[in-house]
Amino acid sequence: MLDENKLSICTISYGHAAHIDLNLTLAARLNPKLEARVDWLVAENAPPSHPRRLSGTESPFRHFPGYFGPARGASDQHARALNALLQEVRTRFVLVLDPDFYILRNGWIDDIIAHMRSNELSFFGAPWHPRFVENYRYFPAVHCMFVDRSRIPLNTLDFRPIHDDASDPRQSADVPVVSRWAAIGRRLRFEHRRRRPWDTGARIFNRFGTDSSVRSECLVPYYQVRQNLLGKNDGLSLKSRVLDFILPDDRSYVPKRRGSYTRRGFADRGLSVVPMPAIWEQQFWRDAPFGLHIRGSFGSAVRDPSQELELCKRALDELCPAQGRPL
Repeated sequence: MLDENKLSICTISYGHAAHIDLNLTLAARLNPKLEARVDWLVAENAPPSHPRRLSGTESPFRHFPGYFGPARGASDQHARALNALLQEVRTRFVLVLDPDFYILRNGWIDDIIAHMRSNELSFFGAPWHPRFVENYRYFPAVHCMFVDRSRIPLNTLDFRPIHDDASDPRQSADVPVVSRWAAIGRRLRFEHRRRRPWDTGARIFNRFGTDSSVRSECLVPYYQVRQNLLGKNDGLSLKSRVLDFILPDDRSYVPKRRGSYTRRGFADRGLSVVPMPAIWEQQFWRDAPFGLHIRGSFGSAVRDPSQELELCKRALDELCPAQGRPL
């Protein structure tokens, strides 16, 4: 029997101890009696020598071994640890949550579960941000994905990325070498613009994302098309913009579905004055803040985790104010 009264949260860490602790603190601020409502399962994928690794004794998390076996490419170890973690879930509703994805809504556990029940949703969550033009659209990604396992059995969910198999024509070793004229033909058909998702969650999208019998709903990301991560022109030339206007959605760099993104972020709505990096992803639901995803904002080579964490705390305190001690 599935537990109807609790939400399971599955999180894979790679030295994210500080973010996981902060995420728990914020969730408790926004959801009364949190520990009675959630079963939070965490697996640590960082090696024992990692300085920011979970100790394995943090309460109230249930700790499980990470995946340290051979990887078949980017994201593979993360996905395999997540697949293993799902086998430990005993509740009807499950949330797959990145350590640095913060849900901002008061009472979000009750709200989302009630919403999924009343609308018969199998999936709910944050889509890939539109700037990731090769990923799937209009379907929840693994950064924040709620699943109703009474509708989707967990043994049908495979988070492994697509590497070296025939379902990924970009990476399969069996893809034949094409002639120059065939390559030109592909270019004329704008095949270079077609999305071919491969990262974590692509197999789930391929199985359920286009199935009309499976109902899903996405949050709405903030996206300023005219800016890239450095605040400069996003690289879409006039030619690219004209092509985006003419070509169908599966070959357009910018999503065409109405309401799939918003041009108004937290600051535009007067909700925050903290100078958040452009790479941080802001998500909305029902025209109100719902999520903040702390992408690597200081660059992989110069990323400062402590600076990032302090800026994150300031933003969360501003977006989710509470009386008493700040985060």
